[in-house]
Amino acid sequence: MVDKPAKQLQNYFEATVELMKILACVCGHAHLNQFRADDLTTYKRDSAHLTGVNYAGVVLL
Repeated sequence: MVDKPAKQLQNYFEATVELMKILACVCGHAHLNQFRADDLTTYKRDSAHLTGVNYAGVVLL
């Protein structure tokens, strides 16, 4: 049946949105539409270099 997988997908999306709302609050935003590129970060150096997203890892000097 399609009903069970559809409900599981709905649950996944609803949980994801709730977590995104928590992240928005932690970043000081009242709504999801207030996220900015500066709110993003990655621990993968290659991803940061390729995308321009801030790198949050350790840089060895």
